[in-house]
Amino acid sequence: MKIVERRKTLLSSISFVVSIIAEYDRVCGADPELCRRQATESAEQSGFRGIEEDGQILVPEISLSRFDTLINQNEPWIIYYYLPTCRACTLTTPIIYKFKKQLPDDFPVHVGMANCSGKRSVCSRLPPIVYPSIHFHLGQHGFPFEDTITVESLMAFAQQSKAELMERD
Repeated sequence: MKIVERRKTLLSSISFVVSIIAEYDRVCGADPELCRRQATESAEQSGFRGIEEDGQILVPEISLSRFDTLINQNEPWIIYYYLPTCRACTLTTPIIYKFKKQLPDDFPVHVGMANCSGKRSVCSRLPPIVYPSIHFHLGQHGFPFEDTITVESLMAFAQQSKAELMERD
């Protein structure tokens, strides 16, 4: 029985990575190498601040201290949790970038990213998660994104998160 469960987990993991690769290829179009460099060069710099475009931070890096502040401010956030050494995470970063670019400027949900490497990361406050992982947070409450990672599914998740906010008001 354990072998069957392991095979199901392995097949699920493979399917997850294949879906990320397919979306990465779709998002990055004809020049996936340029897209990959755009998403990963910033992560290799010291003092990484998030995904930038033209000197402006589109998706800020969420540090442990900033995460505590966000939780206490009760602001809505969609946070992308990643590991710099995770290949699926590297492929997901451009998808997050494209998703953020498609959100209207006045959309009431913020988007951030959290590096989960190290003992003093934001992720040390969460139950164990699989990377890459995306969660909606509002104050002390939150729920995970549980769909295939595509720009469209993230847009639907953002709309769902927005609806959750309106129900609370």
